[in-house]
Amino acid sequence: MVVSYTRKGRKYGLEDDTIDSIGHALALHIDDNYLDQPAMDFVKRVKYPHPTITISTVKEQKFITRYLFCCSYTHNVASKGKYIAFVTTEAETDNPEVELKPDIDLLGPVDEIFFETYDRFVPTNNHDVDNCFISMLESLKSK
Repeated sequence: MVVSYTRKGRKYGLEDDTIDSIGHALALHIDDNYLDQPAMDFVKRVKYPHPTITISTVKEQKFITRYLFCCSYTHNVASKGKYIAFVTTEAETDNPEVELKPDIDLLGPVDEIFFETYDRFVPTNNHDVDNCFISMLESLKSK
């Protein structure tokens, strides 16, 4: 029996948003046709699987999603025994450091921390013409 990428992701407790994010961000799929394809095809397409966690909470009647991405020595980006983690969100206030604190606390002891804030841009290119595929997370597209 061939197991689909979606079914395999759910087996490991991944939420649908996380499954979708990984498919577009890491495997560079431009549509959702891959969701029902064999999981092994997906694994072969992603050379360095990066653990990604979606943290979704409801705060003051508002749905907030944060993404935690972590990479390590295995990915040739950190010293052995060390990790580089990114915690991202769409800022709700002028103080994103405070917003992200509960999520950063999940990481445990941190050697060094940097905060950067960026404006969010929407892709305007036509990938059919320039073959440049820029994806956005579905949760951001729906806002």
